[in-house]
Amino acid sequence: MSWRQPQGCGGSTPLRLVSAALGQARLRQRAAAKFGADAGRMYFTPNGVEQSTRATVAAHRARRLAALGVRTLADLCCGIGGDAIALARAGIRVLAVDRDPLACAAARANAEALGLAELIEVRCADVTEVDTAGYDAVFVDPARRSKARGGRIFDPEAYSPPLSWAVEAARKAPVAALKIAPGVPHEALPEDAETEWISDGGDVKEAVVWFGTGAGACPARCPVAAAPPCCPRGTRCSVPGCRTRPPATTRHRRRSARSATGCTSRTGR
Repeated sequence: MSWRQPQGCGGSTPLRLVSAALGQARLRQRAAAKFGADAGRMYFTPNGVEQSTRATVAAHRARRLAALGVRTLADLCCGIGGDAIALARAGIRVLAVDRDPLACAAARANAEALGLAELIEVRCADVTEVDTAGYDAVFVDPARRSKARGGRIFDPEAYSPPLSWAVEAARKAPVAALKIAPGVPHEALPEDAETEWISDGGDVKEAVVWFGTGAGACPARCPVAAAPPCCPRGTRCSVPGCRTRPPATTRHRRRSARSATGCTSRTGR
């Protein structure tokens, strides 16, 4: 069986466009689990689908940052812009930075597709060379996967950029959040920060190291479902319907735990 390219197709260019369109369709199907209906309007890379933050988790973090008074934020290692989208929807103006040109193109296209281009500036650059002075907050999401290392990276100093760099960048900002793997060694966590473990649908998705929040404090707008508790035992919470219960069994220097459907388990260090 033979196939002939229709006249006027201009060589192989249309075939590449068709291949790219089919690839995007497959990526959008995969991304629907994280981004819901938005996935049908967004643009993705394979790494972007795998490593981007789930929309519910990103929205939780954005609400907390907005409640802390953040109005401008530098999103370092922004990828395809999943967190930047949630931050912009919370009313925060975002500088989204990544060194991958394809990821930056996707982030820019996603901001435009979702009507958020006025709040999201995308810059293709090395995040370690970006001046974040003047921003209310910094969010860093280091790369934790590497083909050269065979997949996931478990050593925080092997992240790109390393966790130590991200911590120093965070300490220079009024408020900061660092997204890391939930299995991070506890001895790697900075003493002057609060660490939050976030679950979605009962599965722990990530950990976030917070600076400038007041360790152990309950966010005023954490998303709480009707049944589960919101805050550590003995903490006064302003969220209606929050019921506390004894913390889960902990180890190392974790002092308290909290859990909420689609939300978090937290320790102040």
